[in-house]
Amino acid sequence: MLNFRKATYEDKESLRQILNDAINFKLSKNDEAWGSDQWTDKEINAVIELGNTYLVSMDNKDIGCVDLIWEDKYNWGDELGTDNSAGYLHRLAILTQYKCQGLDSKVIEWISSQVKANKRQFIRLDCHKSNKPLCHYYERLGFELVNTKNPKNTHAAYYQKAI
Repeated sequence: MLNFRKATYEDKESLRQILNDAINFKLSKNDEAWGSDQWTDKEINAVIELGNTYLVSMDNKDIGCVDLIWEDKYNWGDELGTDNSAGYLHRLAILTQYKCQGLDSKVIEWISSQVKANKRQFIRLDCHKSNKPLCHYYERLGFELVNTKNPKNTHAAYYQKAI
């Protein structure tokens, strides 16, 4: 069973481990969407300070994280980014040793429950459009591609799923 809690400053090392593991995993798959630099204290503190990051734990061990935000004007623009109809999923990461257990989809199910509890109708996310396996994964989970054009981020594919 997965448990979710908001990340706090006491979670800095767990969060750093999870995010750096995700960068290394992505790089091993020739995916540079998250860059190649490891997370610094300053960056981890900034993420925690925003208050949108949740740690995912199983058997009292932190194994992943995800961000859930309620407005995303930067990626989704004025209309879809601020229409109060969606929750925006970002930075979903599961430690490499826990991959291939269906945990990503369980995290998305939890996000869906949070979005629904906040009376929103969609989950929206973006990913690098060149990462075909990830795009296909989201499509298998019922996400629909709604846009691939954004002058601020020309490499992104934008997906949403009605809940």
